[in-house]
Amino acid sequence: NFPPVPNVEEVRFGTPLNQKFGKDVISKDLKFKGGYKPGSDISRQLLAYANVYWAKKIADAAKGGAMGGKPACALSAEAVNFSNVQA
Repeated sequence: NFPPVPNVEEVRFGTPLNQKFGKDVISKDLKFKGGYKPGSDISRQLLAYANVYWAKKIADAAKGGAMGGKPACALSAEAVNFSNVQA
């Protein structure tokens, strides 16, 4: 089990829990090009990609409800390269 977001206070230091969250949850679920590696975009912008991950989860859950199965869009003010996200 993982917490809902990376450890915010230590995200820049790359703690083992944050690395595991990036490898096992975010990079696999978002089908991130190149996966999670030290120094990669996903490791440097872990909070931004965690926000995209949760936006995707919420959109998937809402498809049958208020959204009626229509596509959803995620906007971010953070440095997120959406071309690396293949999910």
